[in-house]
Amino acid sequence: KVENNTLTVNGTTGTLDTAHGGWSENNKGTTGDAENNKLIVNGGTITDGYGAEIKNKDGSATENHVELKGGTVTNVYGAALTAAGATGSAKKNTVTIDGGAALSAYGGYIKDAAATGHAEENEITVKTNVGGNLYGGYTAGTGNANGNKVTLLGGNVGGDLYAGHAQSGETKNNTVNLGNGTDALKSGTAMGILHGGNKGDAGNTLNVKANAQAKNIKNFETLHFTLNDHISSASPMLELTDAAGTKNLDWEKLTVDTRPLTGAGQKSYEAYTRTILKNSAGKLDFNKNGTNTYTGLREIESAGSDFEFSLQTDTAAAVADRVDITGYQFRNNQGATYETGDGTHQAAWGGRTAIGNKVEKNKLTVKGGALNGVNGGAYGGLVENKKAGGTTGDAENNTLVIEGGSITKAFGAEVRTKDGSATGNKVEITGGTMDDVSGAALTAAGATGNASNNEVKISGGTINGVVGGALIDGGATGNATNNTVTVEGGTVNGDLYGGFTNGSGKTTGNTINLGNGTDALKSGTTLSGTLYGGNKDAEGNTLNVKAKAEAGNIKNFEHLNFNLNSSIMPVGSTVLKLTDGVKTKDLDWEKLEVNPKAFTGAGTKSYEALGYTLLENAAGLEFKKGGTDTYIAKGARGETNGNLEYVIDTDTHSADAKKVTLSGYQFQNNTQAKYDAADAGHGPHKEAWGGRTAIGNTVTNNTLTVTSGNAALNVYGGLVERWTNTRKKGDAVKNTLVLKAGSTTANAF
Repeated sequence: KVENNTLTVNGTTGTLDTAHGGWSENNKGTTGDAENNKLIVNGGTITDGYGAEIKNKDGSATENHVELKGGTVTNVYGAALTAAGATGSAKKNTVTIDGGAALSAYGGYIKDAAATGHAEENEITVKTNVGGNLYGGYTAGTGNANGNKVTLLGGNVGGDLYAGHAQSGETKNNTVNLGNGTDALKSGTAMGILHGGNKGDAGNTLNVKANAQAKNIKNFETLHFTLNDHISSASPMLELTDAAGTKNLDWEKLTVDTRPLTGAGQKSYEAYTRTILKNSAGKLDFNKNGTNTYTGLREIESAGSDFEFSLQTDTAAAVADRVDITGYQFRNNQGATYETGDGTHQAAWGGRTAIGNKVEKNKLTVKGGALNGVNGGAYGGLVENKKAGGTTGDAENNTLVIEGGSITKAFGAEVRTKDGSATGNKVEITGGTMDDVSGAALTAAGATGNASNNEVKISGGTINGVVGGALIDGGATGNATNNTVTVEGGTVNGDLYGGFTNGSGKTTGNTINLGNGTDALKSGTTLSGTLYGGNKDAEGNTLNVKAKAEAGNIKNFEHLNFNLNSSIMPVGSTVLKLTDGVKTKDLDWEKLEVNPKAFTGAGTKSYEALGYTLLENAAGLEFKKGGTDTYIAKGARGETNGNLEYVIDTDTHSADAKKVTLSGYQFQNNTQAKYDAADAGHGPHKEAWGGRTAIGNTVTNNTLTVTSGNAALNVYGGLVERWTNTRKKGDAVKNTLVLKAGSTTANAF
């Protein structure tokens, strides 16, 4: 047994016929093995170089090696069995070519046609040029060439490449690797036809881990592509150039590993798109032994990943020019941006799916540039499902922030799947120009999902139309419910909807907020159109007026809430003014409410009520629902808030009016009330008081001090009235009137 020997060749004088790490022959018998011998070539010229050569009929060669680092070797053998009728095997032998030049190379080689041994588990690694063919395992006899491997890391292969080659035996479970998954192949790398085996494809695998070019591929059961951030998009991962075409491919056995991808460097306006396989001179044919294996777009499974990828041929059929992979991050992408330097594109997104994944927790911030797609624009999330028969795919908790730029359509999320829903998506706008804005929109024909709990917040920018949640198709059956639109500034030239559907569903429970309850609307805020709770229903829809505002009109609100705030609504203000010249109808008097928590009455004079015009339309207000008068049952309504009270009424004291007014008084604990010369200068006045009620409250602990006046002025420490049909009796307790020098009154109480 020849073992553990190493021959290093650094140079030669002339050409050596052979060089051996190990050499076994037996002139007395037929046995004799070789194991773990090595030939290292750093220079010189050799015709045949062997890790080991076995010239014995029954000998085997195992784990012998050749390393070609320089020089020229015509034929390189990790191990060779050259005896006639050899029965032994060549197994686990290797050839590594990372320098010099070779014409052909064999990991394991069995020469004789009468040999019965096997060439198995041998391996070749090539980093430089080989002029002829490469064979991982080769037998000219009846044995098998199974489980062999060839790895190409660079250099041209002038001939063809066989992982396994058997004259009459099997060639199974062989592997060809193109690249190592980390580095690109050396520039100019090309090769002839790649064979998993010359006999069949059972278990043979082609692993493509770098951009490469070959004439063709044959006899591979599985084609496996490994993507990473360094794979070039400028050329296919594997480009084939055989005009005869690439046949007998199995679509279901074409696999892709996307785990090394990080998404680094991906733009918000581009998908991750690569052509992984292409025959630029012929066709790819996914008919396997006469059976069409192509099943259409296919999802690439990647459990737990935030990324998705899908495979499809360019023709969406079995015969094609190329196979493309398309991928998106569909979840947890919070850093997507679109800026002025990005220029003009059709669309940009935070998260996206093409295969019906749930798009969630993504955010896109648009700072500049233009997004002008006819059917697209800017998306916090975008949902599609292009799989055969695919109808599912939801969007949840995605956000679009718009600070600038020009956008045709802006969506917190758009769902293009028939059975998908959109929940909790949001658009926040501080600048830019937009045609249409949707917190979320379901746009598929016959959409069955719901758009709910989505939100649009506007504090700047210019917009033509706004909707909190929408279903666009006339055949949609889902609902647009519980969506919210808040306006704090900006310009909306068209209508504004809490919920909208062109289908048969409901638009209920939606909310529009004018202001945030703390700050006045920003200067220049414009609402030209009509504010709709929903385009179909009023049920549960609410308009919250939290700042002074003007709008074209209001429609389809069940509840009108006015949140008074003395710091941003001076006494005497008109809170909401409607200006489009059309009467506002279908109002419910009993569901018009006032929230007075921030209503202090600060700065109110002793001669004036705490007055507001809550709602005004010069063209008219009609408090009737379905023809039923909603005003008449209660009429003017009085409420109490701490020391303050107020009365809500229409200017006509009826259902048909032009204004809704609020008149209020402090009825208790007003001990600093006064009427002096400065007050008289704004007169003449007929009344002044310390505490007052119009709804029968007990007026108590008030003091009015008078130092000026006029002959018609009546003054009161306390004044009790009852304008409403409340049953309070109305008392006056412990009120004081102080008349000082200079006071002039008609009557004093």
